[in-house]
Amino acid sequence: MNNSSFEYGPLAVGSYIALLWLTLVVVVINPFLLMVYVPLLLFLGLGLKPFLIKTGLAEKYQAFSAMRKERLNSKMRQGFYTRHPKKLEKRDKHIANMRKKMRPKG
Repeated sequence: MNNSSFEYGPLAVGSYIALLWLTLVVVVINPFLLMVYVPLLLFLGLGLKPFLIKTGLAEKYQAFSAMRKERLNSKMRQGFYTRHPKKLEKRDKHIANMRKKMRPKG
């Protein structure tokens, strides 16, 4: 997996921006907490993406997510064709016609 295929989602980006703004509150409440909070923000901002890519966790998550979406899509498709059998027959006839047209003549 190269770096360009990995992107943070809107929820992660929004959370990080909120944590950056929360830095002002942390300074007011407890300035000594900055010794832990700033390295955490630096790791999240600069180190998490390379860590996820290097360990392969990002690729595993993408594969899991794709498999889950495919399974859900197949269940939805199966449910649709169960409720609409005429559309399934029409689709099968259309596919058969297209295959017949694609055969080499001879």
